[in-house]
Amino acid sequence: TILPVVRGIELFAADDKSNGAIRIAVVGVPHQQDGVCGVISNFMTPAQIIPVIAGIDLSNSPFGDEPHLDCAHMIADPANPLHLSFRGDVKHAIVNFTDEPAQTNLGLTAAGTGDYLKQYGFKFYSFDTFDWHGTFMPVWEHAGGARYEIKRLSTAIARDLNAVFSKVSCGGS
Repeated sequence: TILPVVRGIELFAADDKSNGAIRIAVVGVPHQQDGVCGVISNFMTPAQIIPVIAGIDLSNSPFGDEPHLDCAHMIADPANPLHLSFRGDVKHAIVNFTDEPAQTNLGLTAAGTGDYLKQYGFKFYSFDTFDWHGTFMPVWEHAGGARYEIKRLSTAIARDLNAVFSKVSCGGS
């Protein structure tokens, strides 16, 4: 699943006209350091992030669960436990790529996660499979955002990323 995503991000980055205004951090779910999630790369431009994403090797991942909901909480937490270099003058969005259902190890609900994200000014965009889209729907419905199919051509993923960042930068939902 990751190859079309990498190619879609490459196509998106090649067409990026934001002059560095769009910044992307890569957070892994789960992450080897804490079992929940961890920063693979702090914020960079789309072009800078391509080698980071292309270098992610999922073939030997020892993990069986992907606690997306827990990770979304950590990203939006005002205490910033992941030490992400957020700028205060921008809009924030979580763009989730997965082929797994929404999961938690902390007993969180999808709707509650969406409410939490909204409370702290985050939108949620999920690139997931049709099989699992219903598990993420309450997150983006409550936080604001949308859902996109991950099992698509790279050109469609690039187009969808353009739509996401246009909505975020223009204040859409």
